[in-house]
Amino acid sequence: MLRAIREVLGAEVATDEVIDAWAAAYGQLADILIGAEKATYDANADAPGGWKGARRFVVAAKQAETPEITSFTLHPEDGGAVLAYQPGQFIGLRVEVDGKEQRRNYSLSQLADGRSLRISVKREAQGVVSNHLHQQVHVGDVLEVFPPAGHFTLDDTAKPLVLMGAGVGITPLMAMLQQGLQAGRAVTFIHCARSPELQAFRSDLLNLAAQHPQLQLRFGYEQAADQLPARGAEVAQGMPDADLLTRWLPAERDVQAYYLGPVGFMRLAKQVLHRAGVPDAQARCEFFGPAQTLAA
Repeated sequence: MLRAIREVLGAEVATDEVIDAWAAAYGQLADILIGAEKATYDANADAPGGWKGARRFVVAAKQAETPEITSFTLHPEDGGAVLAYQPGQFIGLRVEVDGKEQRRNYSLSQLADGRSLRISVKREAQGVVSNHLHQQVHVGDVLEVFPPAGHFTLDDTAKPLVLMGAGVGITPLMAMLQQGLQAGRAVTFIHCARSPELQAFRSDLLNLAAQHPQLQLRFGYEQAADQLPARGAEVAQGMPDADLLTRWLPAERDVQAYYLGPVGFMRLAKQVLHRAGVPDAQARCEFFGPAQTLAA
């Protein structure tokens, strides 16, 4: 980084004194971030069912949700308790593929139960780890798991909840949905997929809607859909646009909204929520990449 600063600014501007000042500032910032991260790790390790570093988990169940997405239910090999993570958080996996260590993060797709973890993984065409999990990992196999982490979590409020997802972005929203329903919150759940056959947790969502009248389901399918959702869900065909998503929002705009999916969908969701009057501070997303991508 310091070499880049000198290269961009030039030696006349980025003198040794300037570079030394940048190095000192960077060191202070690094110490602050390292300390905060250590505090988080220590808190996870000290909590009931918590741990630090990698912990061995056994694959207790492997369930195909769609032809592309498979869920893995994991139980700790040591038989101990599992940290009560927050809906929306993710875990890290460490696996060895073709003799090379690989690490990936996957969102937790079910509410914490103190006994297990569940991730739901989409198989990507060029995905080294996702293909390994789908094809080579089976019930009884052991995976190394890092503790739940992440700040894409539900706020402690009774406001109506809007959950907007596309594709595999549905995974953390499922745990959020379960938590919201348990708390008695009104929930609008919007999910877009290429087709009903490729929509993960479709049956689970319809069953939840039948049990919870405060849950409103909105499904958008890019491809023509022969199967129509049961009572409690509204369906639209074609790519979602701003008009459709705006119409699907609840009339009450003082809501907590969470959205996740491909970049194009997230950019659209961000714009729709802002223009519809949902306060920006109450619209949250999880995005791995430059923030300006969503603002473009």
